[in-house]
Amino acid sequence: MQDVAVSKEGIWCSYFDEGVFGEGISTEGLVLFDNTGSPTFQYHTHLPDAPSIADCYAMDGGKNTTLWLYPYTDFELIEVNPEKNSFIAHQTPETLHGSQAISIRGEYSYFYSPYNKEGTLYSWKAEDSGAKKIGKLSGTLRGLDTRQKAHFIGIEEKSIKVYTIINPKEY
Repeated sequence: MQDVAVSKEGIWCSYFDEGVFGEGISTEGLVLFDNTGSPTFQYHTHLPDAPSIADCYAMDGGKNTTLWLYPYTDFELIEVNPEKNSFIAHQTPETLHGSQAISIRGEYSYFYSPYNKEGTLYSWKAEDSGAKKIGKLSGTLRGLDTRQKAHFIGIEEKSIKVYTIINPKEY
């Protein structure tokens, strides 16, 4: 398992390449389990036309029942709606490829630590051709869902930090 996100609908689990190209439920790339552990949504089964997941690098809870994910190989930012068995995919700038964490807020998306840019935080407005560097952070970050005021939680060896991005229009 690569990542876990908890929502009122259940527990989202994403998988890395060994699971996706293995056997069992992990081959779905992304699965929503209800609170009893039964799968209620399976990415590749329920969304056969969606971009393929070879490895899910990052995910973040969206509004209502949606979930955002950032999978390898095409690095499209994908909003998944399990209630409607639908998705919306956005092609991201190459600068953001390989990001280890994402946080989505309205028209802005934040990407942490892409390939060869360790610790760098970027802001990207959907469909813009480029991303804007907004700073550097340290530690292992995870995006916080839209119900939270903060954008990321960061874990370091001896501390846990919460990061809030203020006024993205300045970037």
